[in-house]
Amino acid sequence: MPIRRQTGTPAFARPDLASRPGGGFPNADTAYLYADVTPPSDRQVVVIHGKAPRTARGSHPAPWPATGKDARYWSMCTNLTVPPYQVVANPLPGGTSDYGCRTDDQTEHDADARYSYVVGRESQRRAIEKAPGVTFLPFSRAQPTAVHRIILRNMVADGGFAEAVQNVTPYEPTPRGRVADR
Repeated sequence: MPIRRQTGTPAFARPDLASRPGGGFPNADTAYLYADVTPPSDRQVVVIHGKAPRTARGSHPAPWPATGKDARYWSMCTNLTVPPYQVVANPLPGGTSDYGCRTDDQTEHDADARYSYVVGRESQRRAIEKAPGVTFLPFSRAQPTAVHRIILRNMVADGGFAEAVQNVTPYEPTPRGRVADR
């Protein structure tokens, strides 16, 4: 089935944590960008494109600071926006769970470090994972209509990394995301 993109851009923002509950655990080394989205219909997904910071790949921990690296670690997660603001955790066959977080090492990207996340329902997982170069993130199976908070986290950004989340001016986002038919 062809993908149809709607116009608009994802509303990622670095929240003003003094005025917003569920603000994560920011500190001098960690910062977050959020986009609050309502899961679309069963035939749609949320698509997020970006460029990954350069990080040490593979075995962790690794020496830091590292020459030619932008951040020590980054991740993208789906959380619920109702207290206690927990990460999505969907039960899978065999008694395992899919926690709605993907680390830098779990994120598909091309040679230019460009990535695409596709956020969808567990029922869409198989089709999404067949698409080359994308990383699946789940919406909650238990709360499929709840507003979800998609969180981009940077930890220990290099001082010369101008695009670090730590350098984004805090403000309140408008809850919307880019939606595509699937």
